[in-house]
Parts: sequence; C-alpha cells; structure tokens
Amino acid sequence: MIAEIYHKFTTSLEDELTGNFFGTLRYLPFNRGLNQILKNYAVSEDPEVKKILTGIMDDDFDIEFWKRSEDGMVEIDGYIPLSNVGIGIEVKYQSGLSGENQLEKEAKVILNEWCKNKDKILLFVAGGEEGKNSHCKNGF
Repeated sequence: MIAEIYHKFTTSLEDELTGNFFGTLRYLPFNRGLNQILKNYAVSEDPEVKKILTGIMDDDFDIEFWKRSEDGMVEIDGYIPLSNVGIGIEVKYQSGLSGENQLEKEAKVILNEWCKNKDKILLFVAGGEEGKNSHCKNGF
C-alpha cells in the first residue's frame, strides 16, 4: 500500500517489499523490532556496524520512503534518521543494481547530505549471492 501512495507502480516486487516490510516495522519500537533484526541478521565485514547498532537508543522512528538527493539524481528506497545514526536502505529483489556504482552514489549522499555529523549505515537488502557480491567502496 505504501508503494501505491508514493506512486511506485513497477513490474517488480521491490517497492512492495520495501513498503510492506519496513512500513510494518515502523509501528514497533526501533530497539524491539528493526534493530533486533539488523543486529541478528545483517551481515557486515566491518565490526563497527554491530557497535553502531548496539549504541542506538531510539525507540521512536520513522522511515522516509524513496528519498531523493538534493539534486534529485539519487533515490534511495528508504532512509531512517535516528538521533545518532542515519540508516539508508536499498532493496533489490530479483533485479540488479541500477549501475555499477549505485551503492557508492547512495553512500555519498548519506555521507555528504543527510548524515554529516552522525554515524551512518547503508543497508543493502538482496538475495544471498547478490548481496555478497555487491560492495560499497565508500567506507560504510
């Protein structure tokens, strides 16, 4: 339903998955819902990610769906602004990235526009092998 509100009518199920999954989880306190999923199931080669997730004290939160950069050139599926961290969300379901450097572009927007003085995480939600083979070279 959230996908329809944002006029995200696509032939793939990515926007439906994004809206339904993250839209439902926003009704739970962050530390009892989404953060538990992230701490227990998110995979990262950087040990700092677990440290950042453990340090989040927010319970109230909202998700900005399909947020665009200031110049409108980059769109991320979701963005969660918390008091000490910003979490960007990119969902890929049965489709590839929109260009070789999509995650790098999104990471730069999070770093330079939305989270200048906060910790930041770019969450990439994808099928097993696709998720393992996609790396962001921007340091988070």
